[in-house]
Amino acid sequence: MNIVDVIIKYNHGIIGTLAVHMILFVWFNIENMSFTVINPKEKVVAVLDYIDDSPIIDIETDLQDQEAFDSEPITNVTANTNIDKTTYTSSFDTEKADQQVLEELKKLEADEFETISLDNPELLEKESSSINPQLIDEEAKENKEASFGNDVVATASYSVKNRTALFKKTPSYKCKQQGVVRILIKVNQKGKVVNHEIDVNNTSTDSECLINSALEYVKEWRFSQDFNDELKKSGWVEFKYIKQ
Repeated sequence: MNIVDVIIKYNHGIIGTLAVHMILFVWFNIENMSFTVINPKEKVVAVLDYIDDSPIIDIETDLQDQEAFDSEPITNVTANTNIDKTTYTSSFDTEKADQQVLEELKKLEADEFETISLDNPELLEKESSSINPQLIDEEAKENKEASFGNDVVATASYSVKNRTALFKKTPSYKCKQQGVVRILIKVNQKGKVVNHEIDVNNTSTDSECLINSALEYVKEWRFSQDFNDELKKSGWVEFKYIKQ
């Protein structure tokens, strides 16, 4: 008896056995599925805020611009991220600007004063202290070197860098001697003589009459103002006494 004959003979039993196994297989699988709990993964919810919508950028145009920019050679790139909107970018520049404005105002004041002084010489004459009109007579009486019989004409010259003499007084003493008296002076920013002394090396006389007259009158000199100059500008004034 071959296997085909056996299958034909017992076909109903074989079919029934397969059906029972199939039912049992389905039953056990359904039972396992009923008791299996699948925990779902947590879902992430993204909230999009469209309040401030940015303008849509044309990507294609932007890429073309970028390619054109990249094709050009870069020679120099400078960026100042701390630049201020005003002209002056630091406190130092601001202070410097204020100082420049102050200097301009001082220069304007000095120029105005010089113009007024040239137009009104009486203004300087009033500002200077007056010399005792009797001083000449008194000095002549007390000083043996003084004399009314010999008139002495004094000429004056000076040197103060970048300053101009606005008001000059020459001695009117009448002395017997003649010679040169040079006086070293210091001029302040307002143009006033604040210090003076005899320059011994450039003075050709030791006459007290000539020296005292020069010292007395040099204090009355006035120079142009310069508020940007030194506080005490050095210079000299020279009087030449020529006997007539």
